[in-house]
Amino acid sequence: MKQQVNILYLHSHDSGRNFQPYGVDVPTPNIQRLADQGVLFRNAYCISPTCSPSRAALLTGQYPHQCGQWGLANRGYPLERVDHHLLQTLKAGGYHTALLGVQHIAADECDHGYDYVRQEIVGGAFGIRDDKLSADSVAPAAVEWLHSQADRRQPWFLDVGMIQTHNASWRRLRADQLPGEQEIARTAPPAWLPDSPESRQWQATFKQTAAMLDLGIGQILDALEQTGLLDNTLIISTTDHGIGVPFAKSSLYSAGLEASLILRGPGGFKGGLTVQDLVTHLDLFPTICEVCGLPPPDWLEGKSLTPLLPPGHEPLHEEIFAESNVHGCPQPERSVRTERFRLVRRWWNVNEELSYANCDGKPVHQRLHEYGWPRQTAPGREVAPGVYDTLYDLMLDRHERRDVATEPEYAEIYRELSERLENWMQETEDRFTREKADIPPPKPFALPNPRDVN
Repeated sequence: MKQQVNILYLHSHDSGRNFQPYGVDVPTPNIQRLADQGVLFRNAYCISPTCSPSRAALLTGQYPHQCGQWGLANRGYPLERVDHHLLQTLKAGGYHTALLGVQHIAADECDHGYDYVRQEIVGGAFGIRDDKLSADSVAPAAVEWLHSQADRRQPWFLDVGMIQTHNASWRRLRADQLPGEQEIARTAPPAWLPDSPESRQWQATFKQTAAMLDLGIGQILDALEQTGLLDNTLIISTTDHGIGVPFAKSSLYSAGLEASLILRGPGGFKGGLTVQDLVTHLDLFPTICEVCGLPPPDWLEGKSLTPLLPPGHEPLHEEIFAESNVHGCPQPERSVRTERFRLVRRWWNVNEELSYANCDGKPVHQRLHEYGWPRQTAPGREVAPGVYDTLYDLMLDRHERRDVATEPEYAEIYRELSERLENWMQETEDRFTREKADIPPPKPFALPNPRDVN
């Protein structure tokens, strides 16, 4: 009888694609090792640029407005469709399930029914518990758990989340790990940010938190080899959404939605391949079902990634969709993206205080705020009350700063993408309409310590 495939789901926090395998000067040799052995997806995107909705979309195979994860679990928006969680499909298929570290979609870590939960290192109601959710706590627990499974015949699903590289993980760095003045001065910031001391400091500190994450991933990979579990385990390494800087996290720009994604293991995910096609987190649930030989639920919105692998190659998506609802404050948006274009529909006008509340408030945010961000980056034209669209040509405007929605030469593209977006909203039973963004109110929640938010 063929042995069933194990699933290891590794996820980081606010990392985007800011890692070595994507050509960035952020040394992550263990993530690189995973890419060298598996398949790296160069154009993978999350479904929402905020923490809980993004994670819920991946784990349910549905858009946030379908699965009911409208905002942060620690802000009164726990996952509504718990019955659609990947966990339930795997358990029905005979899988033992375990949770270690960040989960951030439930009010309580025991709500979803994992067979094993290491509660002292799991992030529940408030999403972040810095000292317990760090890679240097979570990875050793994962290593211990893996060694305990070496002789288990039952297939397993292990969910391992680490706080790195969220800005909150800065507090896990010792004084000797903080970047010095020379290191900051020689660091290049993310391409869309100004080359300022604040931007360089952010990137230099990110590199340090990424090193902690990478070390933890390396320990887990080593444990898989030591226990003989590596070859029969599908490893999924990803993050929730883009990095925690302006024009990324909490925005539907590409930098907010881009996600690292590497798969290694059974199903053809091997050989150090790179896939260029557009894919999303929604494609992971059906991929797992196919690799594990489980019937896919009928609610799944994505497609299995296996047709993208050799020997054939069948593109999956002509367009992909994304949404934003509420993070610190409401920020209702929807988008459709093709290989060349992105259309974003917004049901709110840019407001300095609102947008700033949806970010993490590091020096890079503070400096840009002093110069008028985000107000000065709003469309330079009159917009319709309550809703307006922006259109970006990604081939000519990589960082999406020039809105071409009203330019005559883009009129047909704008009409087509607007129609696709509206059709998608209707087909997925989005409660938003063109006239109204209808975000449900949060459930009662206790306001956490500010150190624990996001």
